[in-house]
Amino acid sequence: MSVNRDENGRFLPGNSGGGRPKIPEDVREATRAACPKAVAVLVALLDDKKPVIRLEAAKTILDRAYGKPVQMQAIAVDMDEARDLTAHIRRVIMEGANDG
Repeated sequence: MSVNRDENGRFLPGNSGGGRPKIPEDVREATRAACPKAVAVLVALLDDKKPVIRLEAAKTILDRAYGKPVQMQAIAVDMDEARDLTAHIRRVIMEGANDG
């Protein structure tokens, strides 16, 4: 068990998992130096005979230049159930406050 976790494996207050490891600077520099060549390959693929190759190259270029499109999601909420759940959560919190 890690020293920054409790007996249930949850992080203790003020601690975290540390996140994704940082990319070493030499690796970052090498990959950035290769970017112009990689972009040139993508641009060349825009003229490929296969439509699927052209489409993927175009999508990749556009995603890098402008970011991926926002995806809308439809969410349906039953407000009666939400109110019931909110009331239940309040009862549980109040019972815990009264116990201790």
